[in-house]
Amino acid sequence: MKRVAHRLAIGVTTALVAGVVGWWWLHEPRKPAGSTVAGLENRTKGTPGSVAPSSATATAPAATGANQQSASSLQSNLLNRLRGDLAPGRPAASRSRLAAVRNQLRALPPGAAAGQLLDFLRAGVDVDTGLRLRVGRGGWLEEAPTLRVAALDWLAEFDPAAAFEYARQIFADSSSADEWALALRNYYWKTQTADAYFKARVAEALSRPGWLQQPTAGLAESVDFPVAIGGIDGYGLLKTLLQQSAALRRPALAALDAWVVEDRHTAIALLAAEAGEPGGVDAGSRAALLSRADLRDEAQRAAVESYLESKDVPREAKVEFLRQFPNHNMILGNHLVTTTNLAPLEESVALDVAASQFIDRMVGAGALPDLGQELAACRERLAQYLASARRGGRL
Repeated sequence: MKRVAHRLAIGVTTALVAGVVGWWWLHEPRKPAGSTVAGLENRTKGTPGSVAPSSATATAPAATGANQQSASSLQSNLLNRLRGDLAPGRPAASRSRLAAVRNQLRALPPGAAAGQLLDFLRAGVDVDTGLRLRVGRGGWLEEAPTLRVAALDWLAEFDPAAAFEYARQIFADSSSADEWALALRNYYWKTQTADAYFKARVAEALSRPGWLQQPTAGLAESVDFPVAIGGIDGYGLLKTLLQQSAALRRPALAALDAWVVEDRHTAIALLAAEAGEPGGVDAGSRAALLSRADLRDEAQRAAVESYLESKDVPREAKVEFLRQFPNHNMILGNHLVTTTNLAPLEESVALDVAASQFIDRMVGAGALPDLGQELAACRERLAQYLASARRGGRL
């Protein structure tokens, strides 16, 4: 049926993300890396961008004091022995060896696997795997660019509490955006809330000039955290990111789309109210985001009506809104802490009914005469959706 085909399409809003199938895709340039990073200058906490990242591997905390004590146990450490088997030019071999070591860790007595992971992380050594950072189902990594990033991923499996605690060490000492991404994930997984500390670290990660100029895949994945934060705070982080980093524009817009879906009541009113303001979200993308409005909600209905009647909104943006409204397409993908859920078909039908009633009222009242053709096209499209829903017994 046409109705079902329309609503079950896994699509991307063209004006919004233009060909992106999720913000998890970003392949950063890689540089050859050595096998140890001990002795590198540590980042100064609270000074964003004070240490610009070089490669994804040259970022581990320096081995000093207690770290040197743990270094003596590295000789028998499974991860340390793995270092010699990993190389940028052998990705297939890296995948195989990483999987084997993870299985070996799973065979260890309780607590022993986490101990080996922590010993390796504290020793301040690392190696490039030749792989890129890829997020799989449930926020777990399918691939990691360095052995330290893989260790942070695995630590959350074997000891979530230890992963949560070690996240603070990453924030204090690491200048790797990829390591920060995993640390933020591990912290959020344990707390299951966006507390003040978490919000501050996300804001720091998404504002460091060196990271924004040359974003890694981990930083691109970190746009998921403002979605988890939600509300005005989450929106503020993503809007600022749009202003500061052209390189992360598409991931940030995709995250904004997810943010709208998570909290339409807050999002639609806020986006409509800012429609005439310069900076942040461009007019075309704002129109696409507003096309997700749920007009069963009186506040959203009023916000959309005000947006369409505003003289500050370009006609081209209003045309784009009517072309996509009501937008139920979803950007599906794996993210670090949030999950994309498809709405039931009955919910989409209900949204279409409310949208159809709204457009009928606008046409009947003779509103927006300069958009008469676009309103008529939107009305006809909605009528076809509802007719298909009736044939399918959904209405």
